[in-house]
This record gives sequence, C-alpha cells and structure tokens, in this order.
Amino acid sequence: MLSFLKFNRIILLVFLSTLTIFLFFSSVSFAASVTLAWDRSNDEAVKGYHIYYGLIDTDYKANPGKTIHSADETQCEIGNLEPGEVYVFAATSHDGNGFESDFSEEIYYTVPVSVSLYSIEVSVLPSETGSIGSSSGNIDCRDNCSADFESGSSPMFSIEPDDAYRISDVKVNGTSVGIISSYAFDNITGPQTIEASFALKKYTVTATAGAGGAIDPSGKLSMAHGDSATFIIAASKGYKISDVIVNGSHIGPVPEYTFSNIASDQSIAASFSKISYTITSSAGTGGAISPVGETIVSHGDSASYGIAAIDGYEIADVKVNGSSIGPVSSYTFSNVTSDGFISASFKNVNYTITASAGAGGSIAPAGDTVVSYGGSVTYSVSPDSGYEVSDVIVNGSSVGPVGEYTFSDITTDNVISAVFKKKTYIITASAGTGGSIAPAGDTVVSYGGSVTYSVSPDSGYEVSDVIVNG
Repeated sequence: MLSFLKFNRIILLVFLSTLTIFLFFSSVSFAASVTLAWDRSNDEAVKGYHIYYGLIDTDYKANPGKTIHSADETQCEIGNLEPGEVYVFAATSHDGNGFESDFSEEIYYTVPVSVSLYSIEVSVLPSETGSIGSSSGNIDCRDNCSADFESGSSPMFSIEPDDAYRISDVKVNGTSVGIISSYAFDNITGPQTIEASFALKKYTVTATAGAGGAIDPSGKLSMAHGDSATFIIAASKGYKISDVIVNGSHIGPVPEYTFSNIASDQSIAASFSKISYTITSSAGTGGAISPVGETIVSHGDSASYGIAAIDGYEIADVKVNGSSIGPVSSYTFSNVTSDGFISASFKNVNYTITASAGAGGSIAPAGDTVVSYGGSVTYSVSPDSGYEVSDVIVNGSSVGPVGEYTFSDITTDNVISAVFKKKTYIITASAGTGGSIAPAGDTVVSYGGSVTYSVSPDSGYEVSDVIVNG
C-alpha cells in the first residue's frame, strides 16, 4: 500500500501478483531488461508513479530510477540490467507537485544469465515416412520442422522409420553420417540441420529350381515393401514338377506362385522328377520273358527284355505294342517316351525223322515223319519175299538187321534206312566111288536162282542113281 506524506493521504495499491517481468537479451551485449506492470490507481490525485530500483544491498531508494507522468500508464521497462545480478524494485505514486506516497513492497528479481538460442532445422524425406524427434526440444517431426536449443547444449535426436520404411541416410549439416537411428549434437554453437531420408524396406526373395526344370525369375530378387512377385515353374522335356516349397512349406506341384504384399524375406524352391512310363511284359506257355510284368522306366531311359523258350519249345513270335517283330530272343525299348507292351509266344519244337528202304523190302512209316520234342516213333523193317534184312542204319550207325526200331525222347532230327539182301541157299553135291559130280561140294545159290549139276561116271562105271534132297 502506498500513501502520500502530506495532508492529503491517498492510498495507492500496487498488486505484485499482476507484475510481470519480461527478460530480453542481446547475443551481442547480453544486456537484459524487465518490464514492470501494475493496476491503475483510482485516486484522482495521483498523476503518475516513481519507480525505484537498484542492486540488492544498495541504497536504491535515494532517487527514482524512472518517473511516469500519467496515472493511466501502468507499466514500464527497465533496461541495462546485468545478467546474473539480483535487483530490487519498489514504487511510489505522486501527485505531480512533489508529493509521493510511501514505498510499495519490494520486488526482488534475479536477471538470468544470458543464453544464446540456436535453431535446429529438421527434415524428413519423403515426408510422412518416418519421424525425427528430440525430447529436449519437445519436437516430433514428420515433415519440415525446427526448434531452438541453448548454446552449448547437446540435444539427442532419434530417427524412427514407419513400419513399411527403413532409414536410407541421415545428414547432419549437409554431410551424411550414415544409416543411424539416433544422433547427438555436441555443444552446439550455431544453427544446425538434421535430415533423415527414408525408403521403402527391401526384402530378398530367393527362387531356386532343381535339376529337370526352371523357375522364372530365379536367383535373389530385391523387392520393396508391399510389392508382389509372380514366379513361373516349368519342367524340362521328360520331367514334371515334383513339388514347390514356399518358405519351407510344401504347396504341391503348382506351375505358378505369387507373393503378394511382401513384408519380409521370402523363399521359393521348385523340384522336378523324371516322367515315368510303364512297360508291361508277358509270355505265353512254353517260355519266359524277363523282366516280366510291369516295369517303370523314366523318360528317355531304356529297358531291355530277354525272351527264352523252355525245353521242347521255341519262340514263335514277339509283339511290341501290338506289332510282330518276329521270333527274337531279346528286345530293347530305347529313349522311352510312352507306355509300352511286349509279349512273347512259344510253340512246340518239331523234329523230322527221315526213313528210307533199299531194294528188297520196306520201312514204315516211310519218308519224313514229324515228331514233337520228347516224342517217340517206331519203325518196322519188312523184307520182300526172297529177301531178308541186311542192316538198319540209324543216323549213320548200324544197328544190325533188326526188324523194328524205336526213336524215344526225340530231341533232334533223325535218319533211318533199311538195307535188304536176297536170301541164299547152299546146295551140297557129292559123288560116290566110280564117278564125279560137278560142281562138287557146296554151291551158294540165291533165292529163285538155278544151278545145273553134271554127273559123270568113271571109265568102267555107270551112274547107278542120283539122290536129290534124300
């Protein structure tokens, strides 16, 4: 409360709660100023105010530092204050004629030490792809921003990309400092800049194919976040797609696969297998084919078959895919590109026995006789009248003058021939004393032949008798 010293005592109120002190400073002079404000007095005698101030513990009330000559002027600025010093302020009201009130309550004020502020310009490129923030500057920037920081401070900035983006570079004062997620300025002494560049995240899609086919595209592909990629899987000639594995999971033998909205590394691998075909083989009675039944053969491979008849049989025919190729003992399917069939048929082996007879008889059966393997046939040898069997020759060897011969368990061709000869007789001639008979002794005569005998008596004798067969 302020009051005048003279007869007229007028009450002047200065409300400290309404006093506002503003600090201004210059980076050159570091001189500070304060502004004092108060409520206007309603006393009509008041024509102005005296402002007293000075350093603490000095006689600052000796003379007013500033005089205001209007009751309506309720604030003033006090300049040239030294930073770091403590000042005390008080006020009186005056009537313009030299009379003034008592001093108001004192106000103490410490002038802050002068601090320079420097701007740090922040840029996010492209905008809205990430942020640069600093808690010390209360800044969180997604485009172009700036904030003031005290000289000598070392503010820390954090760089944070959005989910789909990555940090591609950070520049401080125009110079790249690399791909970093935070940066601390050290003891700033002037304006600064920090710029973060963001790019869509990159992912690697690895595509591989095994032997027997291809995948397109293949290798390691760099894909941006959210991209899609389609892969075509194709088997080589003679192969088929065996399986496609995506990120370790089997999805089967598909010819195409698309990665959509890629958000991580991916992998796709295609495997292939040779196309296989079935060759079916069979054999009829009397032999075998090997291998028999169904044989699986890969595309382009070969398969060989052996055909053999059992004893007593021979290969009659071999058919491949319905067409006869003759009685072959082997066949090879080469460069197989389809299913196949092979069948073998067999027949009994037949042998020929040739029988013949010379003059004087016959053999039966005569001529060529066909006999199956293992069969038998009996031959009868019959001489004509007046003849007898001289010999029977089998396969060039004499078996003697047999009347019958049997071939048993026949396994080859044979030859039999019969030889005959006329029957012969012996005529024995003898003569008693007194003469002779010619021819004398034994005379061999063939069947049906003739022989004449002469009987001659000696001198003085005569034929007494001729006796024939007794």
